[in-house]
Amino acid sequence: MTALVAAPIRSRILIVDDDTSILRLAARALPDYELVLAHFPAEAVALGQGVDLVITDYMMPEMTGDTLVGYLRERNPRLKALFITAHADILDGERPAWWTAEAHLAKPFSVGGFRRLVEALVVERFDEAASPDPETFGPAAWGQLGDAGWGADLRH
Repeated sequence: MTALVAAPIRSRILIVDDDTSILRLAARALPDYELVLAHFPAEAVALGQGVDLVITDYMMPEMTGDTLVGYLRERNPRLKALFITAHADILDGERPAWWTAEAHLAKPFSVGGFRRLVEALVVERFDEAASPDPETFGPAAWGQLGDAGWGADLRH
């Protein structure tokens, strides 16, 4: 009898940043994923159909990353998001609800930590048993990811 082995699922990830160097870094760091790259939020809205994860800068010329994710979630309510920003100190101080509920990284960040966090988000997205409860992959679980936890400062 031959055992059937499921083919790995190749996740489709939308990466949005007005900084081209971040897009290039992300593309090199994530070679095992199908990547859709966008420089501007309006472009991302047009390209965002059928993605499993969006990685977005927070501060961009047309709109903020949280507004972009809101638009994308109108079509896909279960869409996972990772925010990357150079404004983490400000957001940590203001603590908007979306900031405390979503995965985020402070720029600059380590490539290894970035990869591990993306992998954790993708695994959660495809794990049928994963709970949407923040205790599963929210602030309480940060320690499980080492230096790549939600809100981790990965500049080291």
